[in-house]
Amino acid sequence: MKRIKRIVATVGEYTDREGKTKKQYANIGTLFQRDDGSQVIKLESIPLGWNGWASFYDLEEKRAEAPQSLPDEIPF
Repeated sequence: MKRIKRIVATVGEYTDREGKTKKQYANIGTLFQRDDGSQVIKLESIPLGWNGWASFYDLEEKRAEAPQSLPDEIPF
């Protein structure tokens, strides 16, 4: 099976530093595609008070961090 989407639910709201109300999200599972093309979901959690609606989002590719190199000489 191949992972194709992440499943996200709105789990609450919060107020940011500027006083704006924002939604709070939680990753609750993954959408997979089988070799025959059918799709299945795997739920990892079910939030308390969840209304049952979920959204599917593309998977973020993990970015490889650039190796950190130190200069040959450190100026002091």
